[in-house]
Order: sequence, then C-alpha cells, then structure tokens
Amino acid sequence: FFFNDTATTEIYTEQIVGSVRCVQETDAEYMGLRPEFVEQVMGLRNRVVNRMRPKKLNNKLLSGEMLGALITSYANAINGGSVPVIENAWSYICQNECYKAVGEAFNLYERNVNEIVKDKLPL
Repeated sequence: FFFNDTATTEIYTEQIVGSVRCVQETDAEYMGLRPEFVEQVMGLRNRVVNRMRPKKLNNKLLSGEMLGALITSYANAINGGSVPVIENAWSYICQNECYKAVGEAFNLYERNVNEIVKDKLPL
C-alpha cells in the first residue's frame, strides 16, 4: 500500500504543477492586487512547486492522508504531555493504512460476490 518513489514523485509533481492556477496581470488588476504583490506571490509559488519534494518517513512516501495522521499523532502526544516517538507514529500510520486496505478489500469482495450470485439465487 505504499507508493513507488519515482512514479509517485512524478505524479505529485504533475498534479501540483497542473493544479496551480497562474494569476494573469489582468486577473490581478481585476482583483485590485498590486503588480509587485502578484510578482512576489508568483515567485513564491514557483519556488514551492520547483523545490517541493514528497514527504517521507522511514524511506516511504507519505500521502496527504498519511501525513495528516502523522501530524495528529504528534499533536496528540504533545498535548498528552509526552514526546512524540517516530516509531509509534509510524506504527499508527501503518495500522490506519491496513484498516483502510481491509475495508476497501471487503467492499470489493462484497460487490463481486453480489454481482456473481445475484442472477444465480432465486429471490
């Protein structure tokens, strides 16, 4: 259930570049933004898009959902008065991914069984 490093990096990069909308000068004028501000924002956007790398833990790429679970685990540990432990957080992420995979597998199994037997059972 973890991602292949090369393929995921390429997919993330394409998604990020494809989903970020460039602000045109006419858009900036329409929204009442100063051209200097738009220029600085676009410079920041370019730096983020070109330098951003997928987050990893234990040399495994993290999806957004996995990163969110990791942050939640760290916040819960800190709020509980303890120090976050990477290994505990990693176990938590793995457990969540396994539960999700089991749920998806069960749903797929149920759909396939229902499709196969719906015409063969008298109802």
